Amino acid sequence: MKLRLFLMLLCTSISTVFGQQYGVRYGEKKRYTSYGISVNAMNYVGELDPGPSFVAPSIRYTRPSIGLVLVRRVKPAISYRGTFTYGRIKGDDYVSANESGKNFGRKLRNLNFRNDIFELKGDVVFDFIGHNERYEKRHEYVPYGFIGVAIFYQTPYGQVPDGFNDAGKWINLRKLKTEGVSYSPIQAAIPFGLGFRYKLAKNWDLAFEVGWRFTFTDYLDDVSKQYGDPAQMSPLARLMAFKSSYVSAKDPSYGTAQTVYGPDGMTTFVLPDGTDLKTLNSYGGQYVDVEGSNGTKKVWKSDILRGDKNKDWYILTGFHLTYIPPIKTVCPKFRY
Repeated sequence: MKLRLFLMLLCTSISTVFGQQYGVRYGEKKRYTSYGISVNAMNYVGELDPGPSFVAPSIRYTRPSIGLVLVRRVKPAISYRGTFTYGRIKGDDYVSANESGKNFGRKLRNLNFRNDIFELKGDVVFDFIGHNERYEKRHEYVPYGFIGVAIFYQTPYGQVPDGFNDAGKWINLRKLKTEGVSYSPIQAAIPFGLGFRYKLAKNWDLAFEVGWRFTFTDYLDDVSKQYGDPAQMSPLARLMAFKSSYVSAKDPSYGTAQTVYGPDGMTTFVLPDGTDLKTLNSYGGQYVDVEGSNGTKKVWKSDILRGDKNKDWYILTGFHLTYIPPIKTVCPKFRY
């Protein structure tokens, strides 16, 4: 018994010496690493699918997203986290807009896109309820918040209108420079959000999380401010940039729509008689009514706006399942 007591004291003393020598501070043994996967719904807020606000996006084009998660707990209520996520966002003027109010302009603008997002994110997770024990004794229910930095790769694609070769094919819009602007496929974002974590088992956690990405680009959808100069565009770029004239092919009730390429890229719509004569302001720009022999013309003054000045957002909502590998306490062994 005395020998066992002596060895226990010796073991404790040596562990203390090793801790002091190699900087293993109090609480170091309580730190742990977890890793896992995430399954999410991905949404977008921008010119082609503007929800009521960035906290309430349109869900029409919700798409799935998957990711890998690595978490390192460093303080009782603080963890560092890294994730790699893939997902897709989409938007379509003709489908998501209607004929009333500001949406009328988006209906006539008739642009669409899809964009595959590859995101690498690092953030700090703040638990609202901290714990100063080993991982086995962590709380069962923990609300938390997070904020960090993300880098993502993105390239918007648009769909070729009906009536052309390769109709329905998705074309790289970034390379076409549909607004006469070059932008990088690599962009940055500020991710932040809230979540709720549940201790599923001794070594497993399940969390539900909503995370917003404020990006520094207005080109997730390839639509920003002004139309580009059609004289400086290739035929394919003009086709993908000015799609208003193809609305009537989808819905004859819009009448005969014609596209006029002027110095400012103006688009003119020739609509049937009896069309509402109100001046409309929309995401698509300003419309002015002009009486003509063929009926009412709504002139899209595209030299004003093609989109808006706000940056685009994307949002991830879903579940994180993480596993904590068992942590063994190692003590020096002695032979006698």
